Amino acid sequence: MSQNRIDKLNSIGFDWSVLSYKSWDENYGLLLEYKRVNGYCKVPRNHAVLGPWVMHQRSDRTTMSQNRIEKLDSIGFIWDVNEHDWNENYKQLMEYQRKNGNCKVPIIRPLGQWIHKQMKLRSLIGSAKISIEDKRRLDLLSNISFFQKCKCDVCQFTGCNEDKYL
Repeated sequence: MSQNRIDKLNSIGFDWSVLSYKSWDENYGLLLEYKRVNGYCKVPRNHAVLGPWVMHQRSDRTTMSQNRIEKLDSIGFIWDVNEHDWNENYKQLMEYQRKNGNCKVPIIRPLGQWIHKQMKLRSLIGSAKISIEDKRRLDLLSNISFFQKCKCDVCQFTGCNEDKYL
């Protein structure tokens, strides 16, 4: 905040004691400590101290100084949690496929639940409910042959030939 604004607030008797204001650098230091303890910068939204500050950084990126952006980038700050989580699941799926030769992850695992969501999302292709970003993500899954026609014994017998994950 500029000194001019501070002076104006002081002139009307603003009570500074009600604020628990920490400077950007103080909060950045807390984020560094959080990363040291946890090994990552994915601070939960409900974290009492850093949650609101981290959310503000994400929403303020377009107006933030390049220096601050670079400082946050240098420690692995997660700007888009949804994109980060999707990419982490995609990496896990590729690793599962590499180890097992398929993508048949049990639904009881978090990765299996994520796969189920991707299958539901794929069923929306062609509708207005699917975003460009979702389409891009589904294309990535298609590139690893995630979606193929089911050829199991039951499906061949009934002739359903449904899209299933492999």
